Amino acid sequence: MSRIKKSRKMRNTSVIYITTIISLVLIGIGYGFWSNELDINVDITTGSTDIQTVIDNTEYGDLKIDAADDGRMISFKGEVYPDFNEDVNIVIRDAGTVPLKLNKIEEVNKSEIAELYQQKKDKHGLTSFFKNDVMEIFNLKINTLEDKNDEVIPVSTSDRSMDSEEDPIQRKINGLYDEIFELKEELKRYDNIEHHEFRYELQFIQGI
Repeated sequence: MSRIKKSRKMRNTSVIYITTIISLVLIGIGYGFWSNELDINVDITTGSTDIQTVIDNTEYGDLKIDAADDGRMISFKGEVYPDFNEDVNIVIRDAGTVPLKLNKIEEVNKSEIAELYQQKKDKHGLTSFFKNDVMEIFNLKINTLEDKNDEVIPVSTSDRSMDSEEDPIQRKINGLYDEIFELKEELKRYDNIEHHEFRYELQFIQGI
């Protein structure tokens, strides 16, 4: 009986050894495959901001309109004549991946001839959510016209009381003198060229 028990004990011990060896071999093989073929790729992408300012026309005679490369500054510089009156359309787009919204507009050099108006955006929200989304639409009114009620109208030197018996030819000559006088006064006004230079700084914040 003792021999049978010893034989069974040796057999069980052999099975345990063999099982342990096989397990260690399998673990080693698995670790070898894992260490050689398990690659972890991590890509970190950061958002970007890209403001684009689109102006429908950048030249009005001697007046030049320019937008900075980052779209955050709009500048106006040049000479304007009397009776200058123009409307400039400005569109602000967000070409980046970070949603932005306009926080405020700072007028760096205040101008007496220009007013910036924000147009209503029925199809656009206050914050940009998509690339090239329209953020803001502005209309810049540049007007040098003076108040006609305060304007002093010069009197022609040919103004005189008309005699009912005045020669019709002389009346036409006097009318031509009046037209020439008014034309000279108008030309004098256009000799008064004014230099203007002003800028608008656009300040944005993250929309979300």
